[in-house]
Amino acid sequence: MNTINNFKRRVDHLPEDAIACLQKVEDLFGASWLKEDGNHLLQILWLRRDPLSTNELYVLGNAIKKLQPTHKDWLASIAEDIKRDAATANGFIFEIIVCGAIEGTNGAKLKPSPKNKPGVDLTLRFPDGFQYEISVKNHGISKHETEFQSRSKSLDEIFQAGLKAAGKNGRLFVSCEDHMTEEDFQRCTEVLQNTRLSTGKYDVDGSRLGMIFREFSNEPGKTFSRNFTSHLCIVSSPQHRNDRLNFRDKLSIASGNMRKHLTRTPKNFLLLRMRLHANADIIGLKNLAQEMIDHDENCGFDGVILTQATVVKGDGRTAIHTVFQAAMNGQRDSLIQAGMAGNRLNVGLGLGTIGQTPTHVQLDVGNGKPMRMDPSNYFYQRGDFYYLMKEESGVFTGEMESPASGIHTHCVWKNAGGEVLMKGISPPTEELLLI
Repeated sequence: MNTINNFKRRVDHLPEDAIACLQKVEDLFGASWLKEDGNHLLQILWLRRDPLSTNELYVLGNAIKKLQPTHKDWLASIAEDIKRDAATANGFIFEIIVCGAIEGTNGAKLKPSPKNKPGVDLTLRFPDGFQYEISVKNHGISKHETEFQSRSKSLDEIFQAGLKAAGKNGRLFVSCEDHMTEEDFQRCTEVLQNTRLSTGKYDVDGSRLGMIFREFSNEPGKTFSRNFTSHLCIVSSPQHRNDRLNFRDKLSIASGNMRKHLTRTPKNFLLLRMRLHANADIIGLKNLAQEMIDHDENCGFDGVILTQATVVKGDGRTAIHTVFQAAMNGQRDSLIQAGMAGNRLNVGLGLGTIGQTPTHVQLDVGNGKPMRMDPSNYFYQRGDFYYLMKEESGVFTGEMESPASGIHTHCVWKNAGGEVLMKGISPPTEELLLI
């Protein structure tokens, strides 16, 4: 009963089968394992109670629900692989989601490949013998961006400690003209530790690397708490030069793997299905894939479907938005004949909205003019704003919200005994882990 109650707190705006889908996740992976306080992304999502984590778990559970009647043993086997190795879990989880999302017309049958079968992860076979042979790839966050996020978090913690010691609230914006190295972060750390910050700009390494600090003051109708430190830290840096090459290498490696293990026949179409991290250049990758299909005689795939899901905000709403791009060899006779026979491939994309134009990030750096980020930049954004609740006729009111990814507004109730903090249920950052 406690489990079901937890589900109900998380599914207010999801389809009617949401509880059943969450139950499928729990049944497959085990309640005791999911509730462990570990570093596995499924455990992290399960222990969270925010709507975003629930949305992602729903998509996974919905896929499990669709696959279980005919592929129960395969699901059990892949679930053990997921639980055993957190480092490779993302790829296996996405494989389940893709298998649950793909359908075919005319009574087509979906068959996941046995473990360790190279080149193909699932096959969609139609009654007339035509089949899509599909390789599934997950392109996650790069090693260089992971390092950037970790170093930015450490810098942010030093900044918050400095603010607290000085009894100030404030915003820090760090930017660099080229990729920030470990030495660059160390220079910024030294400035924060050895300088009494006041509103202004600080050149850390000439004009190349700098920091802007602005002390907060109370805004009309808003009063900062005295006991809790309000802060905002933003760090922006061009991505490492190898990241673009790594994005492209993913396509080349997938092409080579499919070429090595799969054979084109008059009755098949070789398809690559790839999930991209939010910072990947989806348009550039789509164009590269189309160029490989059109001009590379050794290209191992006939088509590529790319998706890139992000969380977007606007007009007071938060939604999961998926960018969809595809590159295809429309001249393959097998595909033409399949189309004439009505053998179509349907791809589900989970929840939210869909479009072909990549989203963009805008950051508020404190000058009243939101700055549009280069889509290839790394950025780190964390902030907590602690405002006293307003009192009117003995009634206290306040807002607990997340106006942007990584930024949270909290309510502080001030009474005769001191200040009491109230936080909303929201994720640390609005970064998708599974979809």
